[in-house]
Amino acid sequence: MKTLVISVCTFKRPQELRALFDTLQKLDIPPDVQLSARIIETDTPPSARGLFEVLAGAMPFPVSYVHEPEPGLSCARNRALNEAGGQDYLAFVDDDETVSKQWLSELWRVQKKTSAQFVQGPVVHRVEDPVDQWWIEGGFFTQKTYQDGAPIRESWTNNVLIDLNFVRQHGLEFDHAVRFIGGEDTLFFQDMVRAGARGVYAAKAFVHELQPKSRLSWKWGLARHYRYGVTRALCVLLRRSKASAVTHGLVRSAAMMGVGIATLPLVLVRGRTGLAGSLSFMARSLGVIAGLLGRRYNEYARKA
Repeated sequence: MKTLVISVCTFKRPQELRALFDTLQKLDIPPDVQLSARIIETDTPPSARGLFEVLAGAMPFPVSYVHEPEPGLSCARNRALNEAGGQDYLAFVDDDETVSKQWLSELWRVQKKTSAQFVQGPVVHRVEDPVDQWWIEGGFFTQKTYQDGAPIRESWTNNVLIDLNFVRQHGLEFDHAVRFIGGEDTLFFQDMVRAGARGVYAAKAFVHELQPKSRLSWKWGLARHYRYGVTRALCVLLRRSKASAVTHGLVRSAAMMGVGIATLPLVLVRGRTGLAGSLSFMARSLGVIAGLLGRRYNEYARKA
C-alpha cells in the first residue's frame, strides 16, 4: 500500500474549488493507494477555511487544510511538498479544474507500468458558450499531447503525479526566483530531469478546465503567450551560462516567429482561429526576447 496526497493550491476561487471537490468525491481510487487530499490556501486573510470544512465532510477520504501566508506560486507549491511529509506520491491539480472519474487511476496505472518519477496527464479546455469554441480551437489554449506512456521532459502542476521519495532524495523544490512570474513548475520538472528523473505521459488521465468569458479576449490570450515566452527565457537564464541561454533563447524565438509568420496564410482558410494560432507563436517569440533582456511579467504578484 502506497500513500498519495492530492494537493490543491487555491486563491479566491470558492466556486471553482467546490466544483473540483465535487469531482474528486467520485474518483476511482486504486486499491493499493491510501488516498488523502490537502488544500493550501494563499489568500490573506484566509477565506476558504469555512468552505474546506463543508467539503471535507462530504469526502470519502481524509482532507486537510493549511494556510500559506507567503505570496507567490513557489511558496504554495513548496508548502504542498513540505506538508506531504513522508508520503510516497503527490498529485497536483489546479483549483479551477475538475477531474475525470479515472484521472487518478490512470496516472497511477502509468506510473506503476513505467516506474516514472513524474506522470503528466492532459488538460481539456472548455468554454461556457458554444459560440466561443473557436478560442479553444485556436492557439491560445493549445497544450502538447502525446501517446500513452510516451516519455516527456517537462510537466506542469495542473495535472501531474510526483514521486516524493525522489524529490526528497535530491532536495528539490520550486524556485523562488520565479514565484511571481510563473514557470516555477516548468523549472521544477526540468530540475527533476537534470537530477535523473524520468517523466511519462498518461493520455487518459483527463482533467477539464472551463475558460470563463472574462478570459476570452485577444488582449488576455496574447498576454498569456507573451508571459510564457518571458518565463521560458528566465528558466534558461537561471540554469545555463549567459552565453548559452542567450543563444538558446534567440534560436527558440526565431523558430517561433518563423512558425507564426509561416502559418499566417491559414487565416484565409481558418479565419480568426488561424490568426489566433499565428499570433500566439509571435507573442511567445517576443516574450522570449523580452525575457532575455530582463523583462519580467509579475502576473502573480500581490501584497503579503
